[in-house]
Amino acid sequence: MLTSARLRLRPWRDEDLPAFAALNADPEVMEYMSKSLNREESDAFAGWIREGIARRGFGLWAVEVFGVSDFIGFTGLSVPSFEAHFTPCVEIGWRLARQFWGFGYATEAARLAMDYGFRSAGLEEIVSFTSGLRPGLLFGAIVLLWSVYNPELALAHGFAGDRFFPATISTDDPFAASELSLPTISYSRQPGSPATKTINFSSDLSLLVLPYVAVTLGRGYQWQKADGQSAQTGFNNFAANVLYEFFENDEHEAIMSVGLTTEFGGTGSRSIGSSSFSTLTPIFYFGKGLGDLPTNLNLLRPFAVTGEFGLAIPTRSSNRSVTFNAATGQTQVSSTPNPDLFQWGFAVEYSLIYLQEHVKDIGLRAPFDRMIPLVEFSMSTPVNRDGGITTGTVNPGIIWSGKYFQAGIEAVLPINEHTGFNPGAVGQIHFYLDDILPKIFSKPLL
Repeated sequence: MLTSARLRLRPWRDEDLPAFAALNADPEVMEYMSKSLNREESDAFAGWIREGIARRGFGLWAVEVFGVSDFIGFTGLSVPSFEAHFTPCVEIGWRLARQFWGFGYATEAARLAMDYGFRSAGLEEIVSFTSGLRPGLLFGAIVLLWSVYNPELALAHGFAGDRFFPATISTDDPFAASELSLPTISYSRQPGSPATKTINFSSDLSLLVLPYVAVTLGRGYQWQKADGQSAQTGFNNFAANVLYEFFENDEHEAIMSVGLTTEFGGTGSRSIGSSSFSTLTPIFYFGKGLGDLPTNLNLLRPFAVTGEFGLAIPTRSSNRSVTFNAATGQTQVSSTPNPDLFQWGFAVEYSLIYLQEHVKDIGLRAPFDRMIPLVEFSMSTPVNRDGGITTGTVNPGIIWSGKYFQAGIEAVLPINEHTGFNPGAVGQIHFYLDDILPKIFSKPLL
């Protein structure tokens, strides 16, 4: 038997036959089949399925939903008996009773079947085909767009099981993938005497170089304008990150990664305050979807949380400056500490994509059906050298995700006066390179 958070794929039982006959007699279920089946024909079809499972070790398993129904239809693997340009082959098939459409059961069951086919049955390829497309049935659309499923695509951007995690804007997501943020634009008014307006333009390129290992390169350009002074412009320090995705659990929509970010001191402009020393930041990343909650908590299942915890360690513990006092003829030496910083943040997301496709189709239309409202929390806490108090922002916003890219915008709200007094904003366009150019980026480069 195969199990997921909500489903069990199991051998057939005699008590499944009446419910199976009812769905085979439903004209809407059988709309794209050659005809509806009577009870005798339905029982004979079930017998053929059971014989195939006994002979091959896999087949079209009966599907049950924990706590909901002991039988909702079938999903599994089958060997077509007709000739076509793609046969001989193993196909994935499904047929569910009409009252169980729109909950994402077909997709969830199909993932179980495909995982069994590739990992346990040793299949190299699984195909699927359909004689028609019913609007609102996500899995049918997936079949038309992806006629051949290849296990290499398990590395596709941002998925853990049925959960799509978007690339968050203010905190980093935990996935190793090939992607490009271009541009990310932020505006803020920083406290001080005088206060300073800052606009930052940045770009990040991430490449999957080894299985579950990605390298990210980032650079920004900044415009600063202090009250009563002329504007200053220049590049931020160059930064690089290596991320290793070491854990993923599709059933529980969970993922964990570790990484190391290096900011290379002296590669940016001092006129905008880029540091002359480097900073190393080891980071732990995580993501968790709530899709494994029981079905009586359906409204909570679209929620997900991602986050990161890092320790920024400067390579210089303090900055020393020497000034000459002409009146006294003496030099003065001052020191400004560079504390280690505990950098932590998380994002709380409510995916309307997940709600529509895996919980309940509530009839949302474009562009709302592809939106993910979220709130990000981005914080920094000095841990030594009298570094001060925690600063950070709370960033409510929304992300729209399409097939090849996503776009997002967030308000930036300071948590205290040490962070700032005025709200800011940040926006980003983010491209999924592994979907735009799958022949190049869907597999590791090395």
